[in-house]
Amino acid sequence: MAVAAIQAGLDCRKCSDDLKVERGCTADSNIPARWDIDGDTYDRCPMSQLTQQTHDYLQAYQFFKMGIMPQGGGWLVESPKFLQAMILLEQEFRKMESSKRV
Repeated sequence: MAVAAIQAGLDCRKCSDDLKVERGCTADSNIPARWDIDGDTYDRCPMSQLTQQTHDYLQAYQFFKMGIMPQGGGWLVESPKFLQAMILLEQEFRKMESSKRV
């Protein structure tokens, strides 16, 4: 869901009050099944469903792509949880990119 939200260009800071209602930021959207992500429909904005930890991993992913790791010593000193999150994000971004090309 997080990757789909990014790919859709969603940014809470850029939403007007009208868009927040339409997209379902704080309450269900006024458009039924407003969001369709991988065949699942949602009435709330995908960004509103993300945890702080997910936001943190998404931010870390940008640094990860540049070769900057949180511990600074390379991937061998990173936690398994961090590495799993980066692998999952990479897979999801690649999946989204390949589906755009079809």
